[in-house]
Amino acid sequence: MHRHLLCILVAVLSLMACAGIAQRSKLDKFEEMDRTYKQALLASDFAGAARLIDPTANPKPFDPAKARLLKIVDYKPTHVDVSEDLLTIKQQVSLKYFMLNTNLLRTMDYQQTWKYKEDHKVWLLQTELPDLIP
Repeated sequence: MHRHLLCILVAVLSLMACAGIAQRSKLDKFEEMDRTYKQALLASDFAGAARLIDPTANPKPFDPAKARLLKIVDYKPTHVDVSEDLLTIKQQVSLKYFMLNTNLLRTMDYQQTWKYKEDHKVWLLQTELPDLIP
């Protein structure tokens, strides 16, 4: 009887550990995508950053001519909300950037939403690139 209970307990604990590993893996993938997005913005690779936007979110077409006018110098997440099901992350980001034609440093708070696509096991941005150029 005790051996049977011990086997059940081990099985339940194993299942809980697997669920925790799956959740951690999902969050690790988000951190990787966020890091990729940040690196693209800081490198002025706006076309690369735009590729992380979910095509079903109907993003505005990317305008490379406008992008040549600015340089993002800082990308700092200031607040993150993760949904209970770990499928949606809302992140507030503070961006610092230069308008190269004026050489003025500007700051903008930018709200972005990421969704986890279970079928492809990937996080995709649901919001457009920040509109930094007036």
